[in-house]
Amino acid sequence: MPSLWRLLGLLVGHLLADSLLQPYWFAREKHPVSAARVGGRQYWPLALAAHAAIHAAFVWGITQSWPLALGEFGAHAFIDALQGRGYLSRLTDQGSHGMLKVVWWSYG
Repeated sequence: MPSLWRLLGLLVGHLLADSLLQPYWFAREKHPVSAARVGGRQYWPLALAAHAAIHAAFVWGITQSWPLALGEFGAHAFIDALQGRGYLSRLTDQGSHGMLKVVWWSYG
């Protein structure tokens, strides 16, 4: 069974990436509904990808597993995209991310 410290690290990494490393403007720009337009274009996919990459970096740093980091990148972007479009509540969004951390922990 993986160390509980590793699970704690994954959860703390998520907390850091979703709070301290994500200022308000960044949280707003990663969603197509609230993103600003620049020259008639929205750049929310770049903001969402950057945010998911930060989360993937934490997962890689803790598990040293590229497959888990890539899984985190895709799953995190997908969950946040659903939440940004109003399909998930904030609570469901965070619960889904937390459950993924348990999955990564069980494989890591």
